[in-house]
This record gives sequence, structure tokens and C-alpha cells, in this order.
Amino acid sequence: MERGPGSGPVSGLGGHELEHLRAALRLAERAKARGDDPFGAVLVDGSGARIAEAMNTLITDGDCTGHAEINLVREVSRRRSGEELARCTLYASAEPCPMCSGAIFWSGIGRVVYAIGHERVYALLRGGDALPIGCREILARGSRGVEIVGPVLEDEGSAIFDSPFPGRGRPPVDVRSSEETGVPEPAFREPACEGDPMFRRILVPVGLAQKDARAVEVAGELASESGGKVTLLHVIEPVDLPFEEMKDFYGRLEEKSLRVLEERVAPLRAAGVEHSAQVEYGDRASTIVGHAEKHGSDVIVMTSHRVDPANPGLGWTTLSYKVAILAQCPVLLVK
Repeated sequence: MERGPGSGPVSGLGGHELEHLRAALRLAERAKARGDDPFGAVLVDGSGARIAEAMNTLITDGDCTGHAEINLVREVSRRRSGEELARCTLYASAEPCPMCSGAIFWSGIGRVVYAIGHERVYALLRGGDALPIGCREILARGSRGVEIVGPVLEDEGSAIFDSPFPGRGRPPVDVRSSEETGVPEPAFREPACEGDPMFRRILVPVGLAQKDARAVEVAGELASESGGKVTLLHVIEPVDLPFEEMKDFYGRLEEKSLRVLEERVAPLRAAGVEHSAQVEYGDRASTIVGHAEKHGSDVIVMTSHRVDPANPGLGWTTLSYKVAILAQCPVLLVK
């Protein structure tokens, strides 16, 4: 069994670490079930809290860079400093490929634990393009050290490859419009069947109040049905003062926001729903709508007040109604 530099024997991993690794393997199973390549990743901070997770989205996103580790790094690098990530461990269902190894290095993540070694992964994939270079070889050339442990649970992790998975070898989806391809749209489309993944990317704008918990619950139910991902977004609206003067205030507010978001994602984590949480700055309505457009959200789920039938116009200026009017995707208002 291999051992990472300074990590000691792999067999010395504690039970909590093996559980994090098995969580990554479960994500790999879910990715396979929805038609993607079977890979998953989990990030755990220095206190042992699981702060992010991601699956392979190569097929569902039509993106050749949609590896689990890349998706995870993209998410956490927006909201965590390099100093914080240096204390984190990334648990991966398989040894990170050269592309993912580079992303891990540049993110600042300090430790990697993986289940299946790259040589075994390529053998299990049975064909296709390959760049068979282990993450140790790549990361050893970096200017900073990254602790690497693995392979661990290799036989258990390899079992996911025992049955075929639909994503492997599937041709890329042509997402061009009929105008671009010159092929006319069909006059009739079959209606979506029950269980079809209509909502894969679900955005939930949340404040600091408990009332948003119901929206998160509804989003989790949608994601469970579709195999989708829920993103919680909290927007901090800056006051009309120079940012530098308010920097400490914003820092405290962001820390509080992240703590609340961590509480909000707990039910999603317990239900095994893929999720992420982000804090952004700006005008709340335009930031929410802009985030949905940038990340291709399929639906926005958010809480809304109950309309007074006697005075329906009183609600037109609320955040939920602004988003519902401006958003390019469907908006589900939870009352």
C-alpha cells in the first residue's frame, strides 16, 4: 500500500476520515446514476466539518473540464481564502488527474486522500483517451507541499465500475439552436416523463432568517427527484460608504453568513443532496438574477410573503417579486 509524503501508513486513517472518503464514493455512485462518469469529491476543513462536495458533470454540463475535483475547487475558491484551504483535506473517489491536480495545487488545498489509484482507474475505464500521470508526480514538482494519502479502500471504490455506466462513450450533446444548425425544430416534442431531470441546477437565495428553511427544503425535494444540485446564495448589499472603511464589518457579516449557510445545508447533506453555498456582494435582486444567468440555473426557489388580496400591489417592490419578473429561468415562490 502506498503512503503519502509524511502521511504515515494508509491503514492509520481514522474512522471519520474513511467516512469522508465513503461520502466521495457515494457521490460517485450518484454521478454514475445520472449518466456522468463515476467520480465524486468532498472537502473537509481543519475542524473536521464537511464544507463542500461535488460530482462529475462531464455529460450533464457538456463540459470536458467537469471533473468532480475541478467543480469543487471552482466552488470553494470563490468563498474561502488560500490560508483556509491550506488546512483542508480533499477526499476523492479516485486519484486526481493531471488537470485536477493542477487545480488542487493552485487552490491552496493542503491535503488529498483518494480511494482508487490512477493506474487502476484507467484499467477500469477500458479505453478512451488517457493521460496516466499520478497526482504525486505532478504535485511533487510544485513550489509548496501537498500531503497525499492513497490509494485507500481501493477494492471498495472499484466496485462502482463493475457495471456499465451510460455516460462513458456517449457523444457530446449538440446544444446549438436550430438557426445555427440549419435543422428545423420538430413540430412536436414528446412531453417530459416523470423523473426526467428538469431541474438540475437549483438556486436558493437565502437571508439570515429562519423563514428561508422551507425554500431550502423544497429545493432539496426537487434535487432528490432530478439528481440535481442545490446552490444556496446569500447576498450582502453594501452600504453607501467606501468598502475599505467597512472591511472589518463586512468580514464579520460574511463569517456570520457562512455559519448560517452551513446550518441551512445540513438537511441537504443529511439527505445526500449535492449542494454548495456562496456569499456574494451587490444589489440583491440583480445579483441573484445575474448569478442564475451566469451559472445556468434551471429554477430559482425562494420564500415570498403572502399576498393580501385586498392590497395586492403592496408586494410588487419585494425582493421575491423583483427576481420573479427579472429572472430568465422559472422562479418558484414558497409562501
